[in-house]
Amino acid sequence: IYLKWVNQNLLVRLEIENWQKMKEDLYKLELEFDSKMKQLKKKEESLEEDLSYFLQQTDLLKEEVYRMAEGELPAEVHTYFFQMDENSERFRRDVFEQLDQIQEERSKLKWEYDNEIDAFYKHQKKLESEAKKNQ
Repeated sequence: IYLKWVNQNLLVRLEIENWQKMKEDLYKLELEFDSKMKQLKKKEESLEEDLSYFLQQTDLLKEEVYRMAEGELPAEVHTYFFQMDENSERFRRDVFEQLDQIQEERSKLKWEYDNEIDAFYKHQKKLESEAKKNQ
């Protein structure tokens, strides 16, 4: 009877230790996921700020040229304005492509995280069923 009691105590202690280890592993996994998601968010915000700044500075430059010319612009200035608009549009497309890539990274990260969590719980269930079989 004493050996049975000791054996049960050991099993309970092992289950508690396994549970604590599982919680620690899940916490580490969650921290890593959160950190990567925050990095992606910062990258996204930085791109949006850069785009806004670039477009704002381009508009300010155009306004300054108009103001200095007092409405009488030489023909070649319109060519420069057209090129500025083209550059703005190209930059906007590049930023949106990068934002799309960030969204894809975010989706992939979420998918990988979900798969890791699923695999983790499957492994824990397997360990629990093996422990029950050994009792």
